[in-house]
Amino acid sequence: MKTKIYSFRYFTILFLLSFVTLARESKPKLVVAITIDQFPYEYLEKFRPYFGKGGFKLLLENGANFTNATYKHSINETGPGHAAIYSGCYGNKNGIVMNDWWDRVTRRKTNCAEDTSVTNFHSSRIGRSPRNNIVYTIGDMLRLSNNFQSKVFGISMKDRGAIFPSGKFANAAYWIEDSMFTSSDYYMQSLSDWVKKFNAKKNIDSYFGTSWNKLLAKKEYNTLCDSDDAKYESDEDG
Repeated sequence: MKTKIYSFRYFTILFLLSFVTLARESKPKLVVAITIDQFPYEYLEKFRPYFGKGGFKLLLENGANFTNATYKHSINETGPGHAAIYSGCYGNKNGIVMNDWWDRVTRRKTNCAEDTSVTNFHSSRIGRSPRNNIVYTIGDMLRLSNNFQSKVFGISMKDRGAIFPSGKFANAAYWIEDSMFTSSDYYMQSLSDWVKKFNAKKNIDSYFGTSWNKLLAKKEYNTLCDSDDAKYESDEDG
């Protein structure tokens, strides 16, 4: 069975989909957890007529749909969202209260996944790791449950999106910097060969200078969506 997965970048996390179909008495060999930033439940109903056979339609028709799931914290930023979903507790317990905060010890602004004791590969940014998340995640408990025989990987466009879901004991976490997947020496001494080969192909760069054309007719967007560059929108990174 082929499944299409749709993802969106530069948003805030709002829900998690975990889809496994197995016999009750068996243990799953693969669990894939997907988080999509700033995707409210209303989108599932509003855009449902446009879904293909895979993706959301497959999940809605063959999975469990929780229609009354809510957050109990006020800051729905990426870091706190990922940390809460995969640890089961909020920032007062896991330590991830915002994407960035003022560190009273170093007296400077600190990123939630920042770790000065590690180094990112092919990057001049401060190292990234899960050390600021002071609790265990689902991935951590999975690894602990069978003497680290399970393998846990986190992959995201954002560092915090890959790091916090996978946890402290993850085999690896990969995120994108400068159009390439990277990681830090918290997880490994160097990038895996398959990651290096993928980066060498420059797949992301191949889209530069090309057009992303809309799939539907213009009238469909006028009915479903607000106008682009609305007056109440703020300018974020240009």
